[in-house]
This record gives sequence, structure tokens and C-alpha cells, in this order.
Amino acid sequence: MVAAAQLSQDSHPAVRELLESIHRDWYALILEEVGDPGRARAILLIGDGLYYDAGLSVAVQTTGEDLERVVEVVRGLVRG
Repeated sequence: MVAAAQLSQDSHPAVRELLESIHRDWYALILEEVGDPGRARAILLIGDGLYYDAGLSVAVQTTGEDLERVVEVVRGLVRG
């Protein structure tokens, strides 16, 4: 995913279009589940942050307890 993101920034329109399509589809699935654009966007951004944290962060390690808290926040967003 990181390599594809880099390609999309390096003038590869097909890769950019594919990533945009994946992002739109993922957002649409979340929106269908929660029924609110703001909550759907928040959940999407939380997922992006978790991915970033897992793949690129070395200074601070996310604990299982941290993840449990995040899951509870997302559950609250899903419920509304």
C-alpha cells in the first residue's frame, strides 16, 4: 500500500485512480453501515491512523489496551 501511494504521487495516474476508487468504495461501505457522513469519515480516518501507526511508527508502541479503547470509540461511532 505504501509503494502504491508513492507511485500515485509520482505521476502514475492509473495507480492514483485505483487508490481513489478503493478509498471511495471503503468509505461507501462504512457510510452504508453507519448512515452518517461525518461518522463514516471519522471511522475511515481512525483506520488510516491505525494503519500508519502499525506500519510507520517506531517511537510509540500502541498497546492492546490502546486498541481496545479505539475499538470502543469506533463502536460508539457506529451506534451513533
